[in-house]
Amino acid sequence: MAITTLNLRALNRSDTATSGQLVTATSATAADFQDAAGGGKVLQVVSNTWDDVTSGTTSTFALVTGSGTSITPSATSSKILIVGFVSCDHSGNNQIRFKLYDSASEITGASGSGAVSGYDVTVGHTGHDYGTAGVNALPYVHLYSPSTTSAVTINLYFASATTGWVNANHGSSGQRFISNTTLYEIGA
Repeated sequence: MAITTLNLRALNRSDTATSGQLVTATSATAADFQDAAGGGKVLQVVSNTWDDVTSGTTSTFALVTGSGTSITPSATSSKILIVGFVSCDHSGNNQIRFKLYDSASEITGASGSGAVSGYDVTVGHTGHDYGTAGVNALPYVHLYSPSTTSAVTINLYFASATTGWVNANHGSSGQRFISNTTLYEIGA
């Protein structure tokens, strides 16, 4: 590892740094006070792990019970990094699909651009029913710009043409699984 030596004699001056400033080398022999880098800092984190079971057959997207995770941004310029996973299963030769919502409104840009309506989803699983149960943990990540300082509640919604389950599987009654959504407020 290389060792670097700064000549800080250039800081022998009468002014002082203000709050939030750092000593920064401006050349090989000079330094100055400069504002610390702004933005990109994690300002708060809220996490929600739930094991509520949601199941059903629905062609329109329905709320996943227990998935609501709320955060109150400290500035309108803040972004919310949404990170999570959903444990799910479905019956038959079909699929289960999920979308991210802010309260009851779909988050624009959090879904793909499917050619078939209802298939432009945040995350989904499709597969064949081989007569055995198998729960899938599907990850999701999205950077959201809510532009508000009011509380934001991120919900997960699902649709499934055959019976779909969240936090349970169709082969074993009584087994419960967990899902999680974690929200990170990122400063601008």
